[in-house]
Order: sequence, then C-alpha cells, then structure tokens
Amino acid sequence: MPLLWNPKQAPVLNALDAVTRGWFPRKAQGHWIFGLPKSGTTVFAAALSEVTSSSALLDTPLLWGTAIKPLNESEMKAMVAAHPITFAPTLWKEPNATFYPEAAMAASQANRHILLVRGPLQNIRSHMDRLGLKGDATSVDLAALHPNHRPAFLALADDPPALTLARRWRDTHNKACWNTPEVQVHTYESFMANPEAVLQATAQHLGLSVLHQPVRALAKQQQPPGANRNVRPEAFFGDAMCQEIERLTADAFQHITSTGA
Repeated sequence: MPLLWNPKQAPVLNALDAVTRGWFPRKAQGHWIFGLPKSGTTVFAAALSEVTSSSALLDTPLLWGTAIKPLNESEMKAMVAAHPITFAPTLWKEPNATFYPEAAMAASQANRHILLVRGPLQNIRSHMDRLGLKGDATSVDLAALHPNHRPAFLALADDPPALTLARRWRDTHNKACWNTPEVQVHTYESFMANPEAVLQATAQHLGLSVLHQPVRALAKQQQPPGANRNVRPEAFFGDAMCQEIERLTADAFQHITSTGA
C-alpha cells in the first residue's frame, strides 16, 4: 500500500524535515493535483495513488492560509526545499496551491500536472455546507472558521458568501496556465461517472503505470460530509442565488470544461 501523507502526520513530517534538511540534495518531482476545496481532489488523489502504487501528499498545513497571500516562485521553491520529507511523495495535493499554480509547478521538476474541476453550483454548495453556512447566508463569522478557511471570504467580506465563492471559482479557473500541455483537466463529474477511464488517462499523462483497481479509495469517505450533501443546489441556495452563481461562472465553466475531459 503506498504512503499517504496527511495533516495529522504534519508534526512528525516537520521533525523529519528538520533533521534531514541539507543532508542530501533531492530533486522535488511531485505531480500536482490541483483543484478548489471540495472539488473531490482528496478522493481523486487517493484513488490515483492506489491504482498506480504512488505515494501521495494529501494536504499540508505548510500551505494553509496562503490563498490570501499567494506564494511566489522563490517562496514556493524554498518551501519545498526546506521540507524534503513532506514533499517526497510522487503526488502532491493541496487546494491552496491552486491559487498560485505557476509558482507551485515551478517548485517541482515534474512537468505534468492535473486540474480537477467540479461544477460551480455543487462545488460552492459543498464548500458552504462543510463550513456550516446556509445557502442564503448574507455574511460570514470569520472568527468561527478554521484559519485555513478564512482567506476565501476576506477579500469580499461584505458579499454573500455564495457570491464570494462564485467569483473565486471564476477567477481561479480563468488562469491561462490550465490551457497548456503540462496540465490535463478533468471534471469531478466525469471522474465519478467513470473513475477507471479518468484515472487511466491521468496516469498516462503523468507517466505512471496503472497496476490496480481503485477499490479502497472510492469506497472510503475521504472528507467529513456536510449535512446537506444530498440537497439540490436550487433547494440549498434558492433559484435567484443559483442564477447569479451561474451568471458569474458560466464563461469560465464553459472554457475550462472545453479544455479537459
């Protein structure tokens, strides 16, 4: 079974990073699995790790909170170099890196990466539900949120949180770097409909071999579910808010989904 690093292991990883730093030169060669929070990147990365027997970094507190002040290329390279054990796995999955993908990709010598896109209505519903926010909420109590979740709402704190997340969805998926040979784009919906085919295409893009079926990863609940996971967006947000989210994200959604699978 491949190694899976997760935030619970961060104290141990940090200690190992500290004692091994500078011992030996190491080329960081992780393939990024980019995607906004609640886009399915955890189950996707875990399944890819399983089918290819590749080690994976599934989130790291080292990058939490960086969405509000994105790391530049030199900062990202320094971060990776300073934490050789944390960034030793073959697959790197941390949603915050999706907000500065050019710098994140520059920190790895791997030249093939993945972007997983979830439709905006379901992505935003799932994100708000995970945070305990109602679809028609008009504000956010930042103090009540985990520090890693606060940056999403700091820039437009006076907006309804659904519209703040819609603008972030639009701006994130409008980045030019997604439309390059280095990045293969898949939708969460296509992955869930046909995981074997999407994982096969992903592995081929990354130069990895498919050795197993994704049995364990797909059967396991990777993230704590929200209370309204089975509620339709129209019922969660209301028709008017759904229409506004779709208006804000329609062009970006059409463009990014025409780029990938």
